[in-house]
Amino acid sequence: MMSRCVRLGLVIALQCSSAHAAEPLARMIMPPGSPYMAGARIDIKVEVLVPKFFMSAPQFPSLDISGAIVSLSEDSAMNFSETIDGESYSGIWKKYEVVPMQSGRFAVPEVAITFSYAAVPGQATQASVRIPQQTFEAVLPLGATGPDGPLPLSPLEITQTWEPDNDGLKVGDAVSRTVTVFASGMQAMMIPPTQLNAPDGAKFYRRDPVLSDERKDGRNFAGGRRIDRVTYQFVKAGEYELPAVIQHWYDAENGKVQIASAPGRHFSVAVGSEPNTAISPEAELKRSASGSIDWKSWLPRILAMLLVIAVAFACAYMRILSRVIAFVKTKMNAYQQGEAAVFKRLRASCRSNDRIVVYRALEGWAAVARIGPISDWARKFGGAALTNEIERLNRDLFSGRLPTDGWTATSLEGALVTARRSFRRTRSPRRKHTLPHLNPDWTAVPSAVHVPQEAEMLK
Repeated sequence: MMSRCVRLGLVIALQCSSAHAAEPLARMIMPPGSPYMAGARIDIKVEVLVPKFFMSAPQFPSLDISGAIVSLSEDSAMNFSETIDGESYSGIWKKYEVVPMQSGRFAVPEVAITFSYAAVPGQATQASVRIPQQTFEAVLPLGATGPDGPLPLSPLEITQTWEPDNDGLKVGDAVSRTVTVFASGMQAMMIPPTQLNAPDGAKFYRRDPVLSDERKDGRNFAGGRRIDRVTYQFVKAGEYELPAVIQHWYDAENGKVQIASAPGRHFSVAVGSEPNTAISPEAELKRSASGSIDWKSWLPRILAMLLVIAVAFACAYMRILSRVIAFVKTKMNAYQQGEAAVFKRLRASCRSNDRIVVYRALEGWAAVARIGPISDWARKFGGAALTNEIERLNRDLFSGRLPTDGWTATSLEGALVTARRSFRRTRSPRRKHTLPHLNPDWTAVPSAVHVPQEAEMLK
């Protein structure tokens, strides 16, 4: 019995171990030959393996390695199979092409690869694996070092512009030169500074360089760009040769040093006929530097100003709000004490069928409406129906006899509504039409008044 339990436990343990091992995995395979040669291509192989088979192809992401050009090989992904711990795996591998552009240690980042596979037969299971992080070293090839240090290992492109781009210069005039260097696959900060000098008789002003890294299609790193701008100011008349721009870079593929350049330029400077009152480039640079905003000193002032404005707006808002509230309260009180509101309360008291309540409400409304004696007003606007209802109410309250049971003010309310409607019509008479008739009656015109001939014809 004991041996049977042991065997059963071993079987279960082996099954659990097998199930645990059957998981997707990723491998990175570096080629032999480390340390690698800077400027030479390194093919890094990345494999993705899954138990059973894939349901969708792995999505190999782009890699970003500082100081190196990285691209995913355009070759198709390759399929293979492998048995790991007795489990059958299907695999797909892809190749990354890496070109280190400098010497040093490089780190391949750990990135995720997504896919789906048949973890359960007939069903697609979404999964991802991470490429294990690895490092490698690269060294400069022989001949890739210049007098000022290591040479760039990527092709350099140099362009330039001149401003103004014409001759006819005089003493005191200035010329600006903008030199742009683009290095494919190299960060802008790694591009060597452009060597620019000025000949005798010319002053030389150099601005800070502009560095930018650019990407292709918004994803893959394309290269770096360095822009240098200098200004030459001629203080003497004569002939000037401004030097060419020369940069050396090492062509690792051909094993030799290459040259990128931009030509120099010749200028003839004549004696100025008038004194030059223009601001010198040096003064202009100083003025632009001094004209920059000192945010450390201005920020507290701006915040204080904004606080004052906010407090002023809050005070103005509170004053306006208090006036609006007072105005609304005044209008509400006026409405509540007005004829329409009092008559509305009179109708509500009629529905209570309480004689004394109705009588007091009727007196209150008559005073607000300024209708005079209620009996006269009732005869004039309410007729016999309203007059009879009011007389009945007075008789029940003040005759000294017991009032009849079952009295309601429904008829009184209806008669009051009708009488008030007639009364309001008399209080707001229609305006008379003041425009003359479109077709006047010419027969009514006095004989002393001259009647136009057209009117005589109409008659």
